[in-house]
Amino acid sequence: MKLYPVIMVGGAGTRLWPVSRKTNPKQLMKIGSRESFLAACYRRACKLAPRENVIVVTTAEMSSYISKEIPDCPADNIIREPVGRDTAAAVGLSAVIAAHRDPTAICAVLPADHHIGPSEDFVRGMEAAARLAADHDYLVCTGIVPTYPSTAYGYVHRGEKIADVCGIPSYRVNSFREKPNPYTAREYIESGDYYWNSGIFIWKAQVILEELARHLPDHYIRLQEISDALGARDFTETLERVYPEMKRVSIDYGVMEYTRRAAVVEGVFPWDDIGTWTAAGRYLEHDDAGNAIDAETLLINCRGNIINAPKGKMLAMIGVDDLVVVDTPDALFIAPKDRDQEVKDLVKKLKELGRNDLL
Repeated sequence: MKLYPVIMVGGAGTRLWPVSRKTNPKQLMKIGSRESFLAACYRRACKLAPRENVIVVTTAEMSSYISKEIPDCPADNIIREPVGRDTAAAVGLSAVIAAHRDPTAICAVLPADHHIGPSEDFVRGMEAAARLAADHDYLVCTGIVPTYPSTAYGYVHRGEKIADVCGIPSYRVNSFREKPNPYTAREYIESGDYYWNSGIFIWKAQVILEELARHLPDHYIRLQEISDALGARDFTETLERVYPEMKRVSIDYGVMEYTRRAAVVEGVFPWDDIGTWTAAGRYLEHDDAGNAIDAETLLINCRGNIINAPKGKMLAMIGVDDLVVVDTPDALFIAPKDRDQEVKDLVKKLKELGRNDLL
């Protein structure tokens, strides 16, 4: 069983605007750590397999950042999408490349912007998922035991138990559920039958290609054309011509919601998708009043705030609670913590206004 970790390095992560931009994508940010999300993900991937097997799928715009951030990643393993076409196309491209190198390849799809706990626990969980995929041809997702009724994550409804693999429980998947409202999220938690969908998947390269052929046949036809060009002089030309013809669709919408091969392995490692400033605040230093701070501050009677600002600027606040305050040289973002997910609406508005200088 040869494992090919596939690191997905997509968009800029606008949910952490105004720090995260096209010129400073989320994957390169360092939150409560000395290394970026991408560097940490690459380090974990190299514990799963030799670096020669680690594939990075990214956009042309991001590729220059990647070679600087993880310089020991082999250049041939940095796969540049001509245009972004969401995760179904990216997953298919990675499977085609892995299968070309090894027809029995197992792909472990890893988003580059997650915070994950001890590497030893992560490796054990991935080995269990890989074994399940290798032995039974499942499309395996990693489900995280929810700790609160989050409305920010999708959920996986587990079905009948398959087995304990490496001491970790695995189940058939009944369904994938979109981000719920607060009431539904509480119902999920109370039932005990739901996991958070981590977006981490493991499958045989050939099996995911079979499922793409079944559920996204237009994708599969184009992926086969790309596969036929691998190793040929016109590969780049073929990729640039064919790849944009695939429609934008996620692997969740395009395949996982319909396949009968879906399984879930319980995540045995701490996991967090740092998708909001509230989530980021969990990894910043806290003062005695519960303020999460990455800035020079002077606070009087302030509690539960999240404050981020560049060095060289004092942020002074009096009598405010539970705010997100993020300052950059050209933009200042302030919102109640319970509405910080709405930053995406601000980014959308900036696009409508043509303020590309702030994106």
